[in-house]
Amino acid sequence: MAFNYVISVCKKAEGQCPIIFPGARFLLSWPFDDHASMEGTEEEKLQRFRHVRDAIEEKVKDWVMNYRNICNNNDIKSDVNRETHRDL
Repeated sequence: MAFNYVISVCKKAEGQCPIIFPGARFLLSWPFDDHASMEGTEEEKLQRFRHVRDAIEEKVKDWVMNYRNICNNNDIKSDVNRETHRDL
């Protein structure tokens, strides 16, 4: 299976997990805090989890909107949203 973009969202995994996506053209790194390593009460963990979830949702929406704008301008090769963007 081929992917144009692979997006990693875990700050901790960025340095520990191998990047193996055969067929992937670009890797984007959006380092968010890992909710699994958060400490505190269940309510505090849930609140931080929701915060990270919402931040990821906003990042995805922004990226998709920027990507669509680039595609509409026929400039697909541009760096989408100036992210960490590297050829694999």
